[in-house]
Amino acid sequence: MPDIPITVASGDYDRVRALREGTVGIAGCAVSYSTVEANALFIRNLKNQEFDVSEMSFSTYITLKDRGAHHYTAVPVFLSRAFRHSAIFVRTDRIASPADLKGKRVGTPEYLTTMLVWMRGLLSDDYGIKPSDLRWRLGGMEQPSNKTAPPEPVAGVEIENIPAGKTLARMLAEGEIDAIYAPRTPSTLRSRPDAVRRPSIPSRSSTAGSSSRRPRSTAPPGRTPSGARTRGTPPSARSCS
Repeated sequence: MPDIPITVASGDYDRVRALREGTVGIAGCAVSYSTVEANALFIRNLKNQEFDVSEMSFSTYITLKDRGAHHYTAVPVFLSRAFRHSAIFVRTDRIASPADLKGKRVGTPEYLTTMLVWMRGLLSDDYGIKPSDLRWRLGGMEQPSNKTAPPEPVAGVEIENIPAGKTLARMLAEGEIDAIYAPRTPSTLRSRPDAVRRPSIPSRSSTAGSSSRRPRSTAPPGRTPSGARTRGTPPSARSCS
């Protein structure tokens, strides 16, 4: 019986390199592996369901599943596994600790990303900062956004677009917002170290005593950003062997 051809796609991660290079195979399958930048891959999957097995945005997937509009079946494989403590950038003169974020204007490119699911869980569970405690501002990091429609409303949460023609990186440097939550480093972290820095985020045990236990997070484990998805039927029904 000939091998079943399947297409697989993900970002460039060391943990899938052997599969991508063919040094580890999938029994009974002829694998065609594509390496695609994560955000571009998510868009391609949403539009065309282009690959049989693919990395996918976790938050997008659960939103689509809740609506009954998902084309893939999730499997618990988390590929990128980045810790998002380093994705917070703040004004040097305003934010000394996580508690100082309350009531502040926080810029981010998109509110409903998986990264922010994880970060909202981290800040809420460990530091008591709820999404409604922050004033969210959406826009482009280094280039102005072309979006003109208002953000999708979230009950009890203030979310607004930043003014046309402005960028989050420049607004943080100029003090028009107080922090940025983003997976990519704003250029002003390097060009304006007098105004922009990464904050120190102490572990909960260091602030509450070594005997304290970290509560179960409301966010997905490890890293949320994305997991593997199989198209169509559940994984057990798509066995290649």
